[in-house]
Amino acid sequence: GVKADVGQYKVPFGMEGLESSAKLDLIERAALASQFKWADARDVGVTLKRGFEAAGAKIQPALGIYNGEGQNKLDANDGKTVVGRLAVSPVECLHLGAAYYDGEVGVSKTVSKRTGFEAKCAVGPVVVYGEYAYGESDGKDKDTYYVTGTYKVAEAVQVAARHDVYDPDTDKDDDARTETSAGINCFIAKHNAKIQLNYVFRGEEGASIDDDVVRVNVQTSF
Repeated sequence: GVKADVGQYKVPFGMEGLESSAKLDLIERAALASQFKWADARDVGVTLKRGFEAAGAKIQPALGIYNGEGQNKLDANDGKTVVGRLAVSPVECLHLGAAYYDGEVGVSKTVSKRTGFEAKCAVGPVVVYGEYAYGESDGKDKDTYYVTGTYKVAEAVQVAARHDVYDPDTDKDDDARTETSAGINCFIAKHNAKIQLNYVFRGEEGASIDDDVVRVNVQTSF
């Protein structure tokens, strides 16, 4: 049947953004969430969702109405934000999805809208997934995409890599940025206890900045 979520929670946009931070393959989320704040974003609203099977495929639609102002904020205008997401698994190893977000932010009713696509394929120890999204926020047209791959070397060891591209203003030249990450995950108790090490190669159009970064995460969860 149809289930309803009411309150403040993650808006159903994006694939990685809906995953728990405790279960990420790399320490930081991709630019879709970390830079644009388009995913892994909480808001106050109501969501209707349902999971069912048709012709052997698992189908999960979700449709919600939100204030559109973000976490722990009161509504600032008389409009509402509408978000829809459809995820489909036609076969066990494949996940496909698309989402749409349409709203206005603040008293000035700044346009905030985006469209996103997602895909994930898992075959044995290899998993490959990615997302692409484009839209408008903060008065600028933006787009971003990433591709992530992981390989389980052993039961307690996994290597991961991601190429992440984002353009914070598509009308402006030479401002697109890239982050290419390589990492290793050592699981002590699956995702409940693990150690992660990442090296991130950063690139900028129109500039040469030495801003690569090393990230380390020692995690326990209960």
